[in-house]
Amino acid sequence: MKSQPFLVTLVLLIFFSCSKEELTESIIKQRLAEINQLGTVEYDLSKVLIVDDEQWYTYGERKALINIEANVVAGIDFKKIEVTNLVPNNSIDLKLPDPEIILLNIPPSKIRFSVLKASFARSEFTNDELNQIQIMGEEDIRKKIDELGILKEATKNSKSFLKNWFKLLGFKTVNYSEL
Repeated sequence: MKSQPFLVTLVLLIFFSCSKEELTESIIKQRLAEINQLGTVEYDLSKVLIVDDEQWYTYGERKALINIEANVVAGIDFKKIEVTNLVPNNSIDLKLPDPEIILLNIPPSKIRFSVLKASFARSEFTNDELNQIQIMGEEDIRKKIDELGILKEATKNSKSFLKNWFKLLGFKTVNYSEL
């Protein structure tokens, strides 16, 4: 336990000694590329699918009620950020790429079939039909991402992260434009 203050001091010295180097455009690009993709927003979404497979040429009905829960992570690809103007230890101008979905995860354990019902004259849903219903659910979730403003929030959070990061590196102003 007594070595913790020494360790903290050592880490701080290394951090600050590394940050004193002249920050050139190539060094900044390298550091941004090391971050790679940064997820700046995460949402848990759910979708309820109601399927009523009743058609004029069939006798009887088939119904399904399916709950799908998805985890969405969005952010920007830091490798695609362009440095358009750099005044060392003063200001930096950046062009940001469009935000993107980094992860859309729908684990099988989060797909629940609440109701699967077929009348006596109809066959049960096949696995292929259930898979197609799940694909429709995923497509619906992807469409909702724009409506919910998830990508806009990812951009906003990315700008906030970059502003704080560059301020720690010694820049006074950080300006953005879109690619």
